[in-house]
Amino acid sequence: MPKINSLVLLLMAVTLTTIVQAALAKEEPPLEERSGEVVLPKVTELQSKEKPNAAATAIGSRGQLLYEDHCQACHTSVVHVRETHKAQTLKDLEYWVTHWSDELKLPWGADEVRDVVDYLNVRYYKIDGSTTQPQ
Repeated sequence: MPKINSLVLLLMAVTLTTIVQAALAKEEPPLEERSGEVVLPKVTELQSKEKPNAAATAIGSRGQLLYEDHCQACHTSVVHVRETHKAQTLKDLEYWVTHWSDELKLPWGADEVRDVVDYLNVRYYKIDGSTTQPQ
């Protein structure tokens, strides 16, 4: 039963993330007056038009949700901040995330692995080249 609940929560999180990203990507028309009534701006119009930085994107992201749901039971933050951690490069970090997702038989593709790597890198490792995604 707990596995089903975790899967449902993960699917809901991914679905909500997709819906929110689609809504944020929509261009809203400028503020207009219609027959004496002011149409209030939507939340997306109030947000900054600047692209969020990597730290803001990774923290509170799908990568964080995936990590907390599947990895955090065994990997406390101590694993990532100790001086002798095994991942020294982004490629190392990607290897370990892939390795453990395979060991746990998680149905993760390249996107999920990349999201978790990005989250871990921004949160703990701070390896140069803060993203594994192609530039």
